[in-house]
Amino acid sequence: MDLCALLQQYAEAGDDEAAAPAQPEQQAAATASRKRPRAESSKRDGETLDRLVDAFLLTQNTPVGEGADGEEEEEDEEPVTVLEEMVQCDVGRRVTVALLAALAATEHAKRGAVAKALLELFEENEHLPEHYVACRILSALTRHGTDDVQVGVLDLMRQRGTTWEGVRKMLCDRHTSVTVEHLLQRVPAATAEWLCEVLGLSAAAPKKKKASAKKAAEEEPTAADITHLVEDPVAGQVMQRLAQTHKANAALLQTLDLDALLETKRGTALLAQLVSFPADQPPAAKEAAAAVERLYQALGPRLKELCVDKSANFVVSRLLQLLPHTGAKSSASALEAFVDKLGGAEELRTLTQSSIGVHVANTLIDVAIATDAAEEVAALLMPARHVKEMLTHPQEQLVIRHLMPLVAKKQSKAGQLLLHTINDDTSLAYDAMGNLVFQDYLKALGPAGASHAARKMMKEDNLLHMCQHASAAHVVHALLDLVDSPTQTALCNALKQYVVQLATHINGRFVVEKLVRVSREVRDELVKQFTFLARSRGTQHLLCTLFACLDARGKQNVVDRVLVPQLSALAIDQCASITLQKLAQADPVAREAMHKMIRENSRLRSDLLQNFYGKFLVRICETN
Repeated sequence: MDLCALLQQYAEAGDDEAAAPAQPEQQAAATASRKRPRAESSKRDGETLDRLVDAFLLTQNTPVGEGADGEEEEEDEEPVTVLEEMVQCDVGRRVTVALLAALAATEHAKRGAVAKALLELFEENEHLPEHYVACRILSALTRHGTDDVQVGVLDLMRQRGTTWEGVRKMLCDRHTSVTVEHLLQRVPAATAEWLCEVLGLSAAAPKKKKASAKKAAEEEPTAADITHLVEDPVAGQVMQRLAQTHKANAALLQTLDLDALLETKRGTALLAQLVSFPADQPPAAKEAAAAVERLYQALGPRLKELCVDKSANFVVSRLLQLLPHTGAKSSASALEAFVDKLGGAEELRTLTQSSIGVHVANTLIDVAIATDAAEEVAALLMPARHVKEMLTHPQEQLVIRHLMPLVAKKQSKAGQLLLHTINDDTSLAYDAMGNLVFQDYLKALGPAGASHAARKMMKEDNLLHMCQHASAAHVVHALLDLVDSPTQTALCNALKQYVVQLATHINGRFVVEKLVRVSREVRDELVKQFTFLARSRGTQHLLCTLFACLDARGKQNVVDRVLVPQLSALAIDQCASITLQKLAQADPVAREAMHKMIRENSRLRSDLLQNFYGKFLVRICETN
């Protein structure tokens, strides 16, 4: 275990050196004396690693000594080498894996030699890839080996899996399936091509002669066989990884029984992966159209039921994301066809009231906005007579928030409807759900619109009440980020006289934390009341934020006027002691000042150690 720890240190050191940025010449020269011991230590570490590698390579040809009974091995049998015995021992496996990781991290010159020695051992011994210990070394070779070694591991697995039965055993065996999964990560194209060929999922699958048609039928995997792989707890992980390569997705969609897949969690997850594509690699129109047609064929009768299923709703969402890529003349017509298959506009609005189905509706909105079909979808989801009720509904407010980008478009009827409805509803900011809608509304308006809304609030003179309200406080907090600079200053000035009162309020303190970061006048006002706030409940995080936002002069002012003179009284107070502890942990200036006073005043130190609250401050100051 000590050797494993040593090798792990080499691996971490190699990663640190690779990630460390290059230093300027002046800085390097200034710290030359400090760096010299580290450089010498690195050199010694490199020499030690070299010796470990040389010793490891010697085990390749070193036979194991005679057994305990003293009998010599038969001349016909080849002697077992130390390396062969090592890879089958759990302790040796740990050392070998740690060595491979260290060589890969440091890019050692003999990394390839060590990996090839291990690969040759696996090629010569057929039982090793399935050995419960050695298989983990084969996986490590895939992760840490060079490109040619990874290809060698793939060739080794390909030789063992030339038939359907061989691949099935390999994927269902927890010892070999991990190696195949890692190969799909490291060598995705070649590994996927091999698996697709054997599983009969590619055009390159070998054609059988007529004479052996019966035998071929027995060897060819059926749809039920592949479905069994998907549902297998071990092979299912490999099939998920295979689906991520997109090499066999079209064939799997046409081969598998989608109804059977939708009955299980693993099958549903695989189906969702089969119809998922990276944003930067959209599918071809023909491929997308075939996938949509196959999904409609399988999901059609159960589409509404699947929309509210906690697993299958992801499949429906992926189906919606495929619609713009099918090559249809109009995205709006494709989305309308989906709504028709769902059962019409009434069924679609029913989804918006479901905690799961609403996410399908939101995906429909996102696709519609991206394809300029938002007006048609908004008309279906947001009838004018129901908009006001939707603003505060737990699920339907999510639909409104997804439609909020339309507010910025003056020609959008849905956007103008939202604009007028929210403007006329002054109570929206005070609602538990409505405040979320109002925040997204302010974001959609942009800095100019948000600033106009803020000035309107200041004229109504209800900012203090909003800051103290559990929901409206979040609106004020968001406003400080969204408005322009003049309006932000005006907000700070309007709230400056209330900051001490708000700092001790359970909702207002979060607004004050935002004000502290943007207004020096607010910081000065709070510094004047530092002692009072330190003794108040719930202000500890606010005061740490305040201290962190002060410049060097401001910090020294707090230290000289508050921390040092009143340390003995504050440190034994239930609330103030927590403030001092957090300051000592977060800021070196405060910690050093308090530590100096405690160190120089032995009586103060003794009194604090005898106090329940003070002893924690002493320990923090003396241990950091």
